[in-house]
Amino acid sequence: MEKAKKIDAFNKLIQVNNDRIVGYETAFKETLDTSLKTLFTHCIQTSKANNKVLIHEVEQLGGEPIKGTKTAFKFLRVWMEIKTWLTNHANKSILQSCVFGEKIALIIYKKVLDDHLEILEDKYVVMITTQLSFIENDYHQVKSQLSQ
Repeated sequence: MEKAKKIDAFNKLIQVNNDRIVGYETAFKETLDTSLKTLFTHCIQTSKANNKVLIHEVEQLGGEPIKGTKTAFKFLRVWMEIKTWLTNHANKSILQSCVFGEKIALIIYKKVLDDHLEILEDKYVVMITTQLSFIENDYHQVKSQLSQ
């Protein structure tokens, strides 16, 4: 039972990272700003690295890593595309969508950690907390671009 709960928790985080990857790929395509493209590439790499670790853990537990993205994030990406089209690739609109997505990712990471703390060994708590700090760092970098 605990093994299944761990697999479920890790799959939720894999899905968050899948959403971040596709979201930042969309943002990358929508901006013409090379510094933002660099930032978005960094955010994609963060999630790919997170997923590599999470997928390994799911497989070690005998589970099947989740594929794809969450429906709610698909709507966010479509909205980002429409908004940037309407504003002629306005970086502010793209960044606002990214900040919104990052807030959701942070909430889900914290919720998974809180909801599963009693069944997670210390190594998993450290892994999730470390990944959370990487995403928080990305969030602050993206958010700081809004004020520029």
